[in-house]
Amino acid sequence: MALPDSIAKRDILHGAKAADSATYLTHAKNYIAAEQFSDAIDFYGKAEAVDELRSLSKKFIEEGDTFLLLKVLHHQPHLVEDHDIERCGENAEKAGKIRYAIMAYQKLENEDKVEALKDSISEDGDIVAEREAETFVAANLEEISDEEEDED
Repeated sequence: MALPDSIAKRDILHGAKAADSATYLTHAKNYIAAEQFSDAIDFYGKAEAVDELRSLSKKFIEEGDTFLLLKVLHHQPHLVEDHDIERCGENAEKAGKIRYAIMAYQKLENEDKVEALKDSISEDGDIVAEREAETFVAANLEEISDEEEDED
């Protein structure tokens, strides 16, 4: 079966088209086959397919895929506990998925670990940009001041 396009997917998931659990499960399995796990989670979530989401959670924990694990948490909060998120973060860190590790520790509100990981990748552009944005000073501040004085 072909995967629905984005509009059809939205309509199925959000009620514009009538769908039952079997339809959601069929779509979820098709997304799994296509390795599009994020969409599969959405369909399993609509079907309230707890066993399938539990199985995916284990996979995401082992792979250190915090993004997808947190998506499961969104659909079925009782399936993912803090120790699962911590283990996922540890596995992400071991696999070099530092951003996923940061995401896990942010969810756990472990700011010491978040900062340590950010420091470990401080040469990475977006981390540097994030920190510089906190203390932004225009490079041409003197020019701006001079122009403002000229206008007066």
